[in-house]
Amino acid sequence: MAFEQNCTRRCGSIDVPYPFGIEPGCYRDGFDLSCDVTESKLYAGNIQVIGVDVPNGQARVYKRISWDCDDSVFPAKVSIPMDLTGSHYTFSDTRNKFTAIGCDTIALFVGATDQSYSTGCVSICNDNTTFSNGSCSGAGCCQTSILRGLQFFNITFSSTGHEEISWDNPCSFAFLVDGSWYSFRTTDLNGTDFFYRNGGRVPMVLDWSIGDDVGCEEAPQNLTSYACRSNNSSCLNATNGIGYLCNCSGGYHGNPYVEGGCEGLPLSSLTM
Repeated sequence: MAFEQNCTRRCGSIDVPYPFGIEPGCYRDGFDLSCDVTESKLYAGNIQVIGVDVPNGQARVYKRISWDCDDSVFPAKVSIPMDLTGSHYTFSDTRNKFTAIGCDTIALFVGATDQSYSTGCVSICNDNTTFSNGSCSGAGCCQTSILRGLQFFNITFSSTGHEEISWDNPCSFAFLVDGSWYSFRTTDLNGTDFFYRNGGRVPMVLDWSIGDDVGCEEAPQNLTSYACRSNNSSCLNATNGIGYLCNCSGGYHGNPYVEGGCEGLPLSSLTM
């Protein structure tokens, strides 16, 4: 198969393992990426990819921060929807947290194009509020989980006091973020410091899976399209979205999507 040929497997510092690929013939259908060689940046469409995790079926990407600000700072409200509909990707419900920072801030996460699902959180501050670094429980920062299986979201804001808030806190920000990456700092409430310190973006995690509406019961029956190519590999039904993933069997490691990709531990590492 083409992944055994002269395919680019690195973009800058980021590995590009199969089933992903850059050149035609080097990736499985739906897993094509592009590499901006000038800036050494990897993209899936217009989404910047900053890491691919084959064993866990995940990709780490950047997402723009949404904001609701005094219009003397930014355009008053900006939220850029993210739509993965029809792709192999879903927003990870286990890795991401919907997060909002600000005072008197109501942030709503709308997680379906027909607005059939939404969640949100409230962040409140006043003169008596005590803030704590690392705490995101409603005082200057709030977080909530999202539903499994989502491929679209947009963010909306509601605020009851921005016109009364001082210049030091002219903005509310909201974003879906890798929960292991973000930890609230009290300085995140200082004007636009949070936005500019992070370049207007945050990392989030996408789950990905193989298959067009087929799981592990049906997929192995079609050896031509079956993705688990290596010996000593197995099929796992996707837990977020549809389809399946491949995994190296116990005692083996590597890439199960490549023939011979699951390698055993060397004898020298085995103990009796």
